[in-house]
Amino acid sequence: TTAVALCEGHNVFLSDTDVVFYRDPIQYAFHEANIMITATKILPNIAYWGGTFFSDQPKQYYTLNNGVVFYRSNAITNAFALTLAANCVNGLKDRHDPEQGFLQKIFNQNMVNHSLVLQPCTKL
Repeated sequence: TTAVALCEGHNVFLSDTDVVFYRDPIQYAFHEANIMITATKILPNIAYWGGTFFSDQPKQYYTLNNGVVFYRSNAITNAFALTLAANCVNGLKDRHDPEQGFLQKIFNQNMVNHSLVLQPCTKL
């Protein structure tokens, strides 16, 4: 659904149902950012859940938490979302995901494999 909405030219803001906003979150979306997402520090022994994404912290591993994410519709973001959707579907064909974290892991793998760089918010 996200990929379809993006390809139709709509920006997409997603959040888990346990997230509560006391103000309109859209007003905080940076106009320069294609994807805004929350990140959580992780230990290197579970690096497959994330990567070293932030230019100002090259040795710290993070997992990107797509429980709160904003996508800006443009060619790069749309291609990323389509690749993510295809990889999720292909990754689940004929197998069970015991960790039930396929989207989280595949999202992070796509960020690493396609060398997408995240800039810290302070730089924007």
